[in-house]
Amino acid sequence: MYLLSQNYITLSLLAAFFVSFFSCKYVIRFANKFFREKSVNVGSGLFFAPIIMLLFMPIMMTEFGKYQESLCLSFIMFGSAAAMLVGFLDDKVYFTDKSRLVTYLALTSVPVFLLPQVFPAIPYILEKIILVLAWTGFIKLYNYMYQQDGYIILQALATSFILSIVIPLFAPLYLTIALVMLGFLRVSLPISNTKIPTGNIGVTFLSYLLGGLMLVSLTIDAMIISALFAVIIALSIIILYARHKLFTK
Repeated sequence: MYLLSQNYITLSLLAAFFVSFFSCKYVIRFANKFFREKSVNVGSGLFFAPIIMLLFMPIMMTEFGKYQESLCLSFIMFGSAAAMLVGFLDDKVYFTDKSRLVTYLALTSVPVFLLPQVFPAIPYILEKIILVLAWTGFIKLYNYMYQQDGYIILQALATSFILSIVIPLFAPLYLTIALVMLGFLRVSLPISNTKIPTGNIGVTFLSYLLGGLMLVSLTIDAMIISALFAVIIALSIIILYARHKLFTK
């Protein structure tokens, strides 16, 4: 009922699905015509990441401008844009593992230190180090799932939808991600003939944004979010292990 009473949020969520769903065929045409000719594999992330960012902006300004963690959320938004750039550059020039790690640590550190202490029983600095490493590890894990394509989209969709129920305060943000991912399943189904891959841009952007939102959600319900985070990590490792076994037989 709350979402229905906020007409602009309802319209934004509808736009999230319909824009992504109906733009997919143009995504394929553009990707096939432009990027393949230039031997650049940027994937669908180049298209769905800006859609999510544009839809986030009015919600962030109107709903979370006075929220006590608004500064942290703002840095996560800037960091998401930077993550898109990192993914694009990685496709163009290929970063080393060390370069990626240093970049991810830099992008995650500032928002984490802007968060209030979440676990009072843990020393402040130790907590921050753990959160930075957890977020960075989440991004790295998604990068290892680079070849999973549609599975990454499905996981992001399911994670965002579940979190929108668990953390109603951030439901507009999580549902925006979920509905954009739902629209892009049209070109990213987890089957062998995926029409267009997710790409480094999509993988880096999704992992950074979802990881950041989950960390901010810790300020609302630390135990549930921690448990969900652990389940997501475990499922991702299982998928990677299953794929490795399948292709090494």
